[in-house]
Amino acid sequence: MAIAAQQQAQNLTSMPSVKFSPRRLGHANLFVGELDRSVHFYEQIAGFEDAFRIDQVKAAFLTNGNTHHDLGVVECSNKPLLGRDGKPVPSSERAHTPGLNHMGWEMENEQQLVDAYHRAVEGDLPIYRLIDHQTAHSVYLFDPDGHENEIYADMIADWRGFFDAQEGRPVTGSWEPDAAPATDESRFELNPAWRRVEDAAVHSRRFTHITYLTANHGAMVDYYSDVMGLDQVFETETGDIVLFNGSGSNHAFTVGLVAQPAGAPATVHHYSYQAIDEPDLIAAEARIQSAGFAIERKVDNASKLALFVRDPDNMLCEFYVARDTDFACAMVEDTGERPYLL
Repeated sequence: MAIAAQQQAQNLTSMPSVKFSPRRLGHANLFVGELDRSVHFYEQIAGFEDAFRIDQVKAAFLTNGNTHHDLGVVECSNKPLLGRDGKPVPSSERAHTPGLNHMGWEMENEQQLVDAYHRAVEGDLPIYRLIDHQTAHSVYLFDPDGHENEIYADMIADWRGFFDAQEGRPVTGSWEPDAAPATDESRFELNPAWRRVEDAAVHSRRFTHITYLTANHGAMVDYYSDVMGLDQVFETETGDIVLFNGSGSNHAFTVGLVAQPAGAPATVHHYSYQAIDEPDLIAAEARIQSAGFAIERKVDNASKLALFVRDPDNMLCEFYVARDTDFACAMVEDTGERPYLL
């Protein structure tokens, strides 16, 4: 099912004007080689608290309070991943190799999600799945490069209480958007109670944005504009880099699209995590190296101070503190450097 849905998305010749218009990018969900190894990295290096586990599918959800999870990590498996109803979770067929599972986009409320879902159906946009996570209701679909997007509305304000009550249990089931009246109440927390992993190398605040290297660049630009409904905030003269943002974003951009050379595959360049402040990030450089991880790249420019580190599955993490937004400083001659500098 996932492969067919990806192919449908990649074959779209025009993008329907669905405009989900999510507030912000809420989380990244990753397939990882070993769950405990990845949880250790994202707790002790990235500085996110292990908030909830699902034993049956070997999954963990990490956050410092920004939302119910800034990061989900699911251990790769050849066995079906089962939901709370005992039915296989559709992403099972993609859970064999470490990498991106999906990106999670937070809507203002359920009513806006349901309205956008109906626009998607009317526009013949391929919908991959509809899920009730209990904490949220979600619509899943693929972009033209084959990346999965979850667009969700929070349904439970007290997600910590829910996690405590459900610890270890599967929480995922099917969702019917029209089975009950949708609520227009916003259930995310604007002023969260922050937590901190004191002995972590980096004291991250939250996950904020992602940078893609695109294979179908023009279609990806149209998709994030017309289907996702994000606002374009920057574009190079040649159009090879386009940055988008949501209305409630915690950074200057939410998704960056950087065109690959012809024939190169689509991939994620890096995932970005906001550190608490600049002095702490400066001190984190030595702590990361003392923990046995290399700094792949350090960026110190007008826009940010950033450290780039590979996680145990070779996924690139950016830990950064934003300065004055100046995307022009990324327009260097070496185009391979640009994704690091944005």
